[in-house]
Amino acid sequence: MLTFKLIIPDTNIIQMFLFYSKINIFTALLILTFLSVYSQNVKVEPTFTFLNSTLKTYTVADLRVIELPTGATYTWYDVLTGGTALPNNTRLVSGTIYYLETSPKAAIGTRLETIVYEFKPILTADKTTNICNGETVKITATGILSNEQFEVENTNDQGLKLTKVIEYGNSNYYVKIQPTSMTWEEANTLINNIPGASMYIINSKVEEKVVYDGLLSKGLAKGSFDDGIAYWLGLKQYANAIDFTDTRTQGGWYWIDGSPLTYNNWSTNEPNDYHQLAGTNYVLYDGGGFINDEDYGQFEFQNRGIKWNDAPNSSTDRNSYPIFEFTVSTELQWYQLNTTTNSFESMPGQTKAELSVVTKSGVEKFRLDLILNGTVLSLPYEISKIEPKVYPISAQLTTLCATGTDATTLKETAVFDTSTFESTLIGSQTDVTVSYQDAAGNTLSSLLPDSFTSSTQTITVKVANTATPSCFITTTIPFIVVPTIKIKSVEIKDLSTINSVTVELENNLGKNVYSINGSTGPFQESNYFSPVAPGKYEIYVKDINECNYDSQVIYVVGAPQFFTPNGDGYNDYWNIKGLDNTLLPNAIITIYDRYGKFLKKISPLDLGWDGTYTGKQLPATDYWYTIQLEDGREAKGHFSLKR
Repeated sequence: MLTFKLIIPDTNIIQMFLFYSKINIFTALLILTFLSVYSQNVKVEPTFTFLNSTLKTYTVADLRVIELPTGATYTWYDVLTGGTALPNNTRLVSGTIYYLETSPKAAIGTRLETIVYEFKPILTADKTTNICNGETVKITATGILSNEQFEVENTNDQGLKLTKVIEYGNSNYYVKIQPTSMTWEEANTLINNIPGASMYIINSKVEEKVVYDGLLSKGLAKGSFDDGIAYWLGLKQYANAIDFTDTRTQGGWYWIDGSPLTYNNWSTNEPNDYHQLAGTNYVLYDGGGFINDEDYGQFEFQNRGIKWNDAPNSSTDRNSYPIFEFTVSTELQWYQLNTTTNSFESMPGQTKAELSVVTKSGVEKFRLDLILNGTVLSLPYEISKIEPKVYPISAQLTTLCATGTDATTLKETAVFDTSTFESTLIGSQTDVTVSYQDAAGNTLSSLLPDSFTSSTQTITVKVANTATPSCFITTTIPFIVVPTIKIKSVEIKDLSTINSVTVELENNLGKNVYSINGSTGPFQESNYFSPVAPGKYEIYVKDINECNYDSQVIYVVGAPQFFTPNGDGYNDYWNIKGLDNTLLPNAIITIYDRYGKFLKKISPLDLGWDGTYTGKQLPATDYWYTIQLEDGREAKGHFSLKR
């Protein structure tokens, strides 16, 4: 919105004008009306920061004019007064001050100033060579505009040796107390060299109290009556401001960005242009014209609380320290390449200038996206590692049948051909060394013998970079000696409803398969068979590598549950099965009726009982038997006769 203000010159000047011109008061009023101008509240960012990229180059057109009223126009210049108007397509030059002139003029009465800085960030790492897997690498973005970097580079006796006061809203506040106090102009010159910062602009009473409380907490203010410590504000009286009056009721006070005092906190009778006559004490304003006018703003703690006062540029009568407000910050986000999808994925929580990475095997690429004033700049970084590789040995070369026995350990051994192992392990690599350890951790020769005699064991292989041995990779070679198979025992559970057979081996280290039907199989991996019908079987065990086998003939004894003596040639006789003339041929089998009456004694070598007693057929019912085997075993049971 445009504003209209009337400039009233100093009373003495008006009187002199009237006296010498001999004109009446109406003429004076006419002249005063002619002197009046339109003015507007316009401001700029004291520091404008930008990132040129392949997608955007910043020009004068990108400089920001804030709160420009509707209908007003503006032009950028290269100097404070006069100079050349700059076309909008003029490329911005880092470190240059640009001057804004508006029409109607800004209320500040002079061209507003903004200094521009271009940032050219880069990524560096604390380690770039001889990096091994598992090491921590810290990647750091430098040359960026962020509060984090600013604080690291300019506090704790670093850089500008600032002290951070507090963080409030979108701003971070710092004070310059080293090595001593300074003038307002010195402070303003210093701050022009700090991209993203400006002298302290107070927008509210709350903000002012927060910052002052921060000073108290840091011990930089006492908060007591006239503590003698004052702080410069980014506040100045402009002599050519539209409302300037160099009187006790001074006007013309503006913040350095051109904004008016929407909030002020002057002490009573301030500002008052309290100045010093040559060779005399300080006196109040009495007519102007002195070079040491109090045209700069301070704030301090007095008996009236936190208040402002005007002060001369030098301010030699009190300590005067500048407070800087850092407001501009670059947005940061780290990304990592997903090698499976070949796309970069956001790393949650990684929004600082530093990224610590514990390196892993494989390609590791990262990207940092910076966003400043709407421009995105992507910086890539790849961690270059020393990463030896190791290639597998074929299992066919590491599995052999036992051909001998170690005299010390009594373990079976085989002789392995390892003549091609090392060339296979390292492939085409030439900058690596290979070492071996046996299963007990003992170091083996650096080159395995072409004929390597070994029992079953796992050897560890280390492939290391020759120049940087700390960079290595390990693998294992499982030497497998297929043991000789020997059946230790066969457990037979027979003469029961469900018969079973379990095979136990002397040495079950290999991978074996089992059959109860001899070498023709079928084979199974389990050593347990159930159910097993009564009869003669050949247990056959072999390893899957066809190195060797062992076999054993067994008999499963069983009693049929019924028989049908009807002369059809099927189940006409009842007898014990699983016995023959080679196994317990002298077993005695006795048959009784349900009352215990002896009916028949038979041999396992006979056909069996035909269901008759003294030539007569017995009725269909249950009958009982007892078996006495030669090995001392006895069994009892019953079966059914069916007709």
